[in-house]
Amino acid sequence: MPVIVAAQPLRPSALWSDRLGQAMRQSVGAASLYALTGTEAVDAFRAAIEEYHRVAPGAVRTFLSEVDPAWPKDASRHRFLTVARMSDPRDGAWLGIARTVQRLSAETPLPEALPGQACVEVFPEVGCEVECFVPGIVVQQTHPWGLRVSAVL
Repeated sequence: MPVIVAAQPLRPSALWSDRLGQAMRQSVGAASLYALTGTEAVDAFRAAIEEYHRVAPGAVRTFLSEVDPAWPKDASRHRFLTVARMSDPRDGAWLGIARTVQRLSAETPLPEALPGQACVEVFPEVGCEVECFVPGIVVQQTHPWGLRVSAVL
């Protein structure tokens, strides 16, 4: 799954924010989405990913699968848009962010089915509770609205 990393620009830009918001909404479910807010986050990301795969303030970068930060030539596979292009009202390149991840999502084969069973539990605070007892390893994801999705591997 592609990963989109956007770094907040140094100067606020309503157009940049609007375009990023639209691209992110259109990419939900087709990519992992991350926002780096502030220069400390940008610097920390740069230190972790290395210089060639960096995301400068105001830039938006789409990382494809199998990123290799140790290989400088790999950086060219992971396209980015600069703050200048994201903030230029005449430039429509930002529309390609969502198109790219949607295309990649449609072309990627589905993973094999997980062995085991899956169940859904709703916390009592929400007004309903379903118990699920299944042998095996349970992986859980809890959402803020009280829905816990469990998959047994």
